[in-house]
Amino acid sequence: DEVARRPYDPALARTLLRAALKRFPAVTRLRLIHGGSESERIACEEIARQLARVGLDIDLVPFDPKVPMDIRTAHLKYAGRTIVDPVYD
Repeated sequence: DEVARRPYDPALARTLLRAALKRFPAVTRLRLIHGGSESERIACEEIARQLARVGLDIDLVPFDPKVPMDIRTAHLKYAGRTIVDPVYD
């Protein structure tokens, strides 16, 4: 059960966003939380920039995993992973 891949189509993205906003009109902005590292911040800024091109506003919120935070207040969570040991197949 695989979803067919399609090339990126900004017009289709805007159409799908409009359809989603009709179904969920209360969602006008999404909140994306991420760890405070520079690489995660840069990645999330790029995600927000790309989504803004189709009309979706994103609030970026850094968080420290050591400090309690109710992540249920976020719509999205960016989770970066670092591979430190060589990976062999």
